[in-house]
Amino acid sequence: MVSSRTQLRADGTRSVQRIRIARWLSRGVLLAVTIILALISEKFLFDTTAQAASRGILFSRAIGTTIARVGLGGFPLASAFITTACLLSVDRLRLGLWFVIVLFGTVLGVRVLGAAVDGSIAASIPLIIPEVVFLLVTSAAIALSSRAERTTT
Repeated sequence: MVSSRTQLRADGTRSVQRIRIARWLSRGVLLAVTIILALISEKFLFDTTAQAASRGILFSRAIGTTIARVGLGGFPLASAFITTACLLSVDRLRLGLWFVIVLFGTVLGVRVLGAAVDGSIAASIPLIIPEVVFLLVTSAAIALSSRAERTTT
C-alpha cells in the first residue's frame, strides 16, 4: 500500500515536470517565432524598397511598394501579434504552436513549389532549412505537451 502511494506520487511528479518542460519548450518556440516575424516585419515596413531590392525585387510604381509593404511587412507583423497573444496565455500555447505549424508549413510548401517552378532551389536552401527545423521543434513541443496532458488525466 505504501509503495503504491509512493509510486503514484512519483508518477504525478514526473507528469508535472513533463508539463513544465512542454510549456517552456512551447514558450521558447513561440518567442523565437515572434521575434523572427517581428524582425521580418520591421525590415519590410520601414525599408521596403531596399530590403526588396536586396532580394532581387524592384518596384516600378509606388503602389507596388505599398503592396510589398503590406504583404512582406504587415502579414508577418499580424502573425507576430497572434504568436505573442498565444505566448502570454497558458491556455493558448498549443493553439499558438498549431498556428506556427500552419504558417511555416504553408510557407515551406509555397517556397519549395515556387523554387522548383522558378529553378531557385539552391538559393532557397538557406531559408528552407530553418523552416524545417521550426516545424520539427514545434511538432516536438506539441507531441510533448499532448503526452504530458494525457499522463495527468
